[in-house]
Amino acid sequence: MSLNVASDTNPYVRIRKPVPYAGITVTRDDMVALTRRIIKSIPDHMLFNPKRPFIICVDGTIECGKKLIADIGRDTLFPGNEDFFYARMTSDDETAVRDIPPSLQHKKPEKPLRNVHGRENYAEYASGNYKGKDLTVSFVNIAYGNSMRTHVAKRPKTEGIVFAHNGPSIRQNADIAIWMERDTSWLDLVCPEADDSHMTLDSPHFTDDLPAQFQHAVQNSCAQWVRYVDITINNTALAKSEALPRTLQDMNFRQTSLPVNPRKLDVFHIG
Repeated sequence: MSLNVASDTNPYVRIRKPVPYAGITVTRDDMVALTRRIIKSIPDHMLFNPKRPFIICVDGTIECGKKLIADIGRDTLFPGNEDFFYARMTSDDETAVRDIPPSLQHKKPEKPLRNVHGRENYAEYASGNYKGKDLTVSFVNIAYGNSMRTHVAKRPKTEGIVFAHNGPSIRQNADIAIWMERDTSWLDLVCPEADDSHMTLDSPHFTDDLPAQFQHAVQNSCAQWVRYVDITINNTALAKSEALPRTLQDMNFRQTSLPVNPRKLDVFHIG
């Protein structure tokens, strides 16, 4: 199984130096909506590729909510599993599934997952029935020393999606690469080999300069969730299709060179 998509004859060939789409999100709900719309824009035939999984790489600053993309991405494919997932996860060194909390015992996910196992926030695996076919969705944190090739080999099925986090070395071969940064005066990257900030040096505290109509949402959010986000579509076929580029444009994400001052970007907020 090859994870290299850089082939002139492969429809999953990456473009040379693709230009990212960049924008600002205001709340956690905005990140959830952004993630769901990205996942729904991926054509089924790319999810059911028997040769390699569809790879979404997520990098950025520490504690900026990167894991939310994997969790919501999984729940978008298999709705209703978000509350059950970790309660049902069997660790690699366990023989039994953990007890499901009483509050969930009488509930059922809309599309139940099978083979839920792994180690939480380290490497996670699950499979389910997606449109009548088996599909695997998994997560791997490269920062913990995980090998992408080993992770893929452990997946129950090749077909599906891998959310690979904190792996800058594999980002160029990911179908979609997502970068996230918090609005802070300091920059703390997960990996020493990661990119420098994708924002210009005068970017910190850009939240203070958001248009007035977004300040109410910022102040009333349960946590500080303003984020700079850029999304690079390395998959040529996906980049040339109308679905994902149009989806990003509809969410006020615009193609731009890096680094960029977020004050010059548009804002995506679902209100």
